[in-house]
Amino acid sequence: MYPMKKSVVILLVLAGFLFCAASAWAQEGQAAVAGKTAAAAVGQIVTDIIYGLQALLSLLLVALIIFYFLNIRVSSIAPTQVVEQMTEMLGRGAYDELMDFCKTTPTQLTNVVATGLDKARKDGYQAAMASIDDKIAEEGLLLENRVSWLNFVSVISPMIGLFGTVVGMVMAFDAIATIQNPQPSALAAGIRAALWTTVFGLMIAMPAMSFFFYFRNRLARIVMEMGMVCENIFEHFRGHSPAASE
Repeated sequence: MYPMKKSVVILLVLAGFLFCAASAWAQEGQAAVAGKTAAAAVGQIVTDIIYGLQALLSLLLVALIIFYFLNIRVSSIAPTQVVEQMTEMLGRGAYDELMDFCKTTPTQLTNVVATGLDKARKDGYQAAMASIDDKIAEEGLLLENRVSWLNFVSVISPMIGLFGTVVGMVMAFDAIATIQNPQPSALAAGIRAALWTTVFGLMIAMPAMSFFFYFRNRLARIVMEMGMVCENIFEHFRGHSPAASE
């Protein structure tokens, strides 16, 4: 499922790249007619591509924030109804039924419970709690890896903006080198590109970094709560170890 999502993102980025490149190349002919230098025309192409990439990153940022708000919450990771069903099964000793339920209802919580249940039936309460701690740490790491997409956006967007800054300054200095007694208007295009790409990069990076820390802290609280839920569920095994089957 997640590899598919990654492939879709990559295809969108490539599509945006090609679209911006085609648009910029179409404008290159007009630039040549207007008397622009080759460096200025190439710089305009690169700048348009950078703007396109920044637009895609901003759309990706909004989509990620909405997705995380909908999915990174206790009701999604440890649904109350699921907790109640598992507690009820343990209360009547339906261990095989609980194991089947965990396999057919895949969530982070049921994955942890299935691991702990298997260990509890073989080695008892203490071994079960140790395996649960390890599994919770593993699931927490997987969840945090999903949130790392925000960190990726926060890191790559200012780098793209910085690249646009360098391209804009190259355009400005090229105008100085090739135009005799250049007017400020001849330098404006390069300087404008340098400043706007930097501004857009920072505008994307700042909220991306803020939401990354917000969701990472939210995940830490959810993982902690998931641990407490599992501890309450497996309190049933304290002091005794059930048989391997019902």
